[in-house]
Amino acid sequence: MQKLTFINILCLILISCTPKHKAEPIKDIKFDSLSITDNERKGIKDVVDFFGGKCECITRNSSKEVGDKGKYLTLELSKSDFIEKQNDPMQALTNAVYRFHRNLKEEKMYYTNIHVILDYSDNHKTIGNFSITDLDTVDNRMIIVNEVVKLIQDRKYDSLESRFYNTGTTENNKLVSYIKKNESKLGPITGRFELYGFMFNDTIMHLYGKIIRNKFNSDFSIDLDMNEKSDKVHMIKYTFW
Repeated sequence: MQKLTFINILCLILISCTPKHKAEPIKDIKFDSLSITDNERKGIKDVVDFFGGKCECITRNSSKEVGDKGKYLTLELSKSDFIEKQNDPMQALTNAVYRFHRNLKEEKMYYTNIHVILDYSDNHKTIGNFSITDLDTVDNRMIIVNEVVKLIQDRKYDSLESRFYNTGTTENNKLVSYIKKNESKLGPITGRFELYGFMFNDTIMHLYGKIIRNKFNSDFSIDLDMNEKSDKVHMIKYTFW
């Protein structure tokens, strides 16, 4: 008997729609005769490039009706060494859905949710349910994350400290001083922040991943307000190796 774990993320509704474009399934990835768009194709390739294994679009319950509730697309990721070794299924689920969603454009008008299934070799399955609205918020909050990383890259530490809610506190002063002291040990930042996962806690969004460098990539996490009108940072955790 299969063991099934279900993880549910906020479900909200969409408000508009655009015409659907059909595309043929890409080679070596199974779609169970479902018609997919070019952007959905790119999204699944994005997932496979990171996780390896197989990614299948196994169900689609979509609609062109404005405000139609309960429409979804389901992805299943299997035969992945990465998820077999991953101790945190939520990280894998949020990583996979983020990589798929970031490739979507007008497709986001056809379903309100994306379901992701992690299929393990022992027949255990873990399921995540993510609303398009929340995923759009993650995309928008990533703009702030990249702005903060750019301040670190450019060593604009005063500007970095001003991004915190509680500017000038002892805790934030110590954090910025620590970053300033140890930043050079890791080598220059050569790429962007690479998101590995996210979590929601009431009104706070926790984003975590790595900053890409020419020597040692550094673990980096940041807490932001879910309110898109705010660009302030609640907390940063930064690992120096």
